[in-house]
Amino acid sequence: MLKLIACDLDETLLTTDKKISKEDIEAIQKARSQGIRFVVATGRGYHSLENILKPLDLYQKENEYIMSGNGAVLCESKDFRKLSFHGISFELANQLFEYGMQQDVCVQVFTDRDVYAFHINENEKKLKYTNIKDGWVYIGTKDVGFDQTINYDNGIKIPFEKDSFRIAPKNTVLMCIEGGSAGRKIAFTNQDVCFGNKLCCFNPYKYEVEKFLFYFLNLKTS
Repeated sequence: MLKLIACDLDETLLTTDKKISKEDIEAIQKARSQGIRFVVATGRGYHSLENILKPLDLYQKENEYIMSGNGAVLCESKDFRKLSFHGISFELANQLFEYGMQQDVCVQVFTDRDVYAFHINENEKKLKYTNIKDGWVYIGTKDVGFDQTINYDNGIKIPFEKDSFRIAPKNTVLMCIEGGSAGRKIAFTNQDVCFGNKLCCFNPYKYEVEKFLFYFLNLKTS
């Protein structure tokens, strides 16, 4: 008897506009009603799956599971409780990172919950990520204002299938942590975005504290 369906997302379950068709949603619901468990299995990070899990009624659900990071991470949908993580040693990761930086290429580092992209130059962004119709807006330090605003209309988007960039979910805090703007550029996101190297995303597990965290980080100390 069939007990579980594990399904990939990009170029498999998702349509060209990155949505799940009505027919597939109905088929998945029918399978679940018969006791068959449906599990998303993807290379994406689990924190970027809200829009996928909600139509399937799998978002923030106990006893429902997600395979992310190309199988490296298994977690429960409820609060993204991590059940297993298969990574590589820091020594090997550091060796690969240093080699990539020496070769002057973009280096992508996957952790259990985030993806970090380093050394994305302006030419690469312009050539690959302008005129993109569907994707996450890419936010750099220059797009975060000293007035706590974010410029979402900078013309750069990362395609949804390119899950190799850090994602700041909607209603989280972005703060600059390097250079002269460190600690001075802080803003609250109103949509999921990708963000650059000099920015840090504060994404608390308890959803009711995001605004508190935002105002706390804006406190001026003597």
